[in-house]
Amino acid sequence: MIALLLIALYVGIVWWRFSHRKTSLEYIIFLSIFSPYVNIGSKSYDSLYFVIPLLLIGIVIRNKGQLKKPRDAWFKKYAYMSLAVSAIYLLAWIIFSRQDVGTAISCILGILKYVLLFYLAYSLKKSCSVEYVEDAFLKSLKALVIINTITCLIQLISLPAGKAVVSAYGSAETVSYMHAVTKWGFFARCFGILRTPMELGMVMTFIVAYFLLTPRRMRFRILYIGMAILCGACSASKSFWVGLVAVLVVKIITEGHFNRTTRKVVLQFVFLAVGIMMVIALYNPIGDLIQRFLGSTYAQYWRQLSDLSSIFDTRYSETSEFLGFMPEFLKKYWMIGVGPSSIAEERAIDSAFVNILHNGGILALLITVSFYFGLFRACWRKRQLLLISLSSMIILFGFGFQTWIGSSHSTFVLIYILMTLDGLSKKPFLYYA
Repeated sequence: MIALLLIALYVGIVWWRFSHRKTSLEYIIFLSIFSPYVNIGSKSYDSLYFVIPLLLIGIVIRNKGQLKKPRDAWFKKYAYMSLAVSAIYLLAWIIFSRQDVGTAISCILGILKYVLLFYLAYSLKKSCSVEYVEDAFLKSLKALVIINTITCLIQLISLPAGKAVVSAYGSAETVSYMHAVTKWGFFARCFGILRTPMELGMVMTFIVAYFLLTPRRMRFRILYIGMAILCGACSASKSFWVGLVAVLVVKIITEGHFNRTTRKVVLQFVFLAVGIMMVIALYNPIGDLIQRFLGSTYAQYWRQLSDLSSIFDTRYSETSEFLGFMPEFLKKYWMIGVGPSSIAEERAIDSAFVNILHNGGILALLITVSFYFGLFRACWRKRQLLLISLSSMIILFGFGFQTWIGSSHSTFVLIYILMTLDGLSKKPFLYYA
């Protein structure tokens, strides 16, 4: 019921803004991150399936019965990539599998719904400048940080209230996972308003990267970075900390390449290395201090960082069930995969690289990799540190999460990158010092 009320409120606000010719891009960006699940019977459905058609109707009404086709180059590339991969998935499923019909339909529709979401964003951008895209993205990130900070604090302070928050918007899988991480009587991992703690950690990595690297001058920059780090820490996601280190490394290398400041690059690498070594050396004393002053919950978050390499155990370790199946699988289905379903009771792992290979074979993987290679190359040629860092994070996270196609984790960042590239003329390298 609460999810339906949130959806009705959201659609009402956006329709009102449509009718008054007010720009609404920030609402679309926020929707790409947070879309409550609607429970109908025993099934949970992403509200995007209901909201997107309603917003398209609003745009048709605003445009007097017309749906205009965006001509932006990067929108076309993203749409063609998504449609091509979906077509390969469907073809492979029809030829080799024809099992798990619900899973196959859900996967393909999940990709197509984000194409429509991009269409909505580009439709609202037609009369907007690059500066407006930047403003809309910043507004959505600020709202996301503030709301997630509040909900994370609620989940830490009150178990019943925290459970009520997650149950109000989450799918059956989210609620089930919530019960698993609260069986000790507290939230061992916080969700914020997202579907999993891992997604919270990943989204906060993107947000920290944005606030750290954006050339814009803004008030309360440090406060927003601090709140995002707090949310990321409360997610107890090791990928959050690995992602932050990756952001700093990409920033140092990119800035050094464009600005040719070798001495500064060396010093930054030295400071980063010294900082990491100090954390490693003082790891146990820091944990004891956290235990003493902040309590066992926060101490547990800290101690979970003792083995960062374990984030790959369920994906690429020798004991991974799916990877053990892959050699034989690739011998037979290497070209187009088998579609988004199981053919030998194999369980797909949480990796965009492996899942695309399974669902669409080498052909779908090449199409996806070509798109992201071109994206990174375009960001590099425009000498934009922020865009380079964000695109690098999407690519790197794809080896451990579903961030390359049809992803709620990274779509909001892709919207910002693609719309900025489409509207950005060649500018000098910008960096906030």
